[in-house]
Amino acid sequence: MEFLRPLLLLLLCLVSEARVTTTAISDSATLKRIMESGTVKIGYRSDAKPFSYFENGKVQGYVVDLCKQIVDDLSLELQKPLQTVTVEVNRQNRLSMVASGQIDLECGSTTVTSNRQRDIAFSLNTYVTSTRLLTRKSTQINNGDHRFAGLNGGTIAVTANTPHESQLALFMQGIDYKLLRVNSIAEGVNAVLTGKAQAYVQDDILLQDGLRAIGSAAKEMAISSDYLSVEPYSIGLVRGDTRFLTLVNKSLRKQFSGGYADNRLSYWLRDRGYAVNNLAEQNLRSPATAIAMHD
Repeated sequence: MEFLRPLLLLLLCLVSEARVTTTAISDSATLKRIMESGTVKIGYRSDAKPFSYFENGKVQGYVVDLCKQIVDDLSLELQKPLQTVTVEVNRQNRLSMVASGQIDLECGSTTVTSNRQRDIAFSLNTYVTSTRLLTRKSTQINNGDHRFAGLNGGTIAVTANTPHESQLALFMQGIDYKLLRVNSIAEGVNAVLTGKAQAYVQDDILLQDGLRAIGSAAKEMAISSDYLSVEPYSIGLVRGDTRFLTLVNKSLRKQFSGGYADNRLSYWLRDRGYAVNNLAEQNLRSPATAIAMHD
């Protein structure tokens, strides 16, 4: 009978794992649906390069790769093959798509804010950037007592459905400016290029990509050294599903500690000439819990 002991121990382990998996599913509406359908729906952005975008017939980017790895890890946790289903989202509907369950993971360049945390939950930070101003090099921003006094009387462009408008109101107190709402990064960059706006407010890593799109004209432009705020990016999930969030963060911790996230960051950003700031490098070493830096 002694020779049966290893087999019995193996069977006990398998039964134990099955019970853990069953408990995890029963505690999570998201995991239950994933288990039943065999799919994980990830929301991607078409225009958030290099994090999440559609090009040459493929959904791709740094955060997209992290999300695909999360799906692989969920497959191991649930002991079931899972298929990744990609669903396009935009700035207007990305939060509602998560909250309504139309997507399981929002994989883009979404900043954690206190207002957004009322609607959805967020994973560990995937990247950390900062909000800066894009101007022509000929524009003198620091022209007076206020660090943005050079924009007094000018027009400043912001992307609609982002926190940048409220940030402007906070940092531009005492500055008289007109607000120009744009619908895309390309439109914001073009507004400065054509003189419709004296500045465009956006996350610095996204501004870098916006400048790439205008070719040699980028030489005439400058990204401010001063920043308005720190912007932590995270993956969006439905609120209240603690079990699902725990497994997502477990996968991310493994990706960051094991070097996968660093490898993907090099592939999508460093190797392509994007400047990765110190906050993002620090987050690679120790990914932070999603904490809102502003509304």
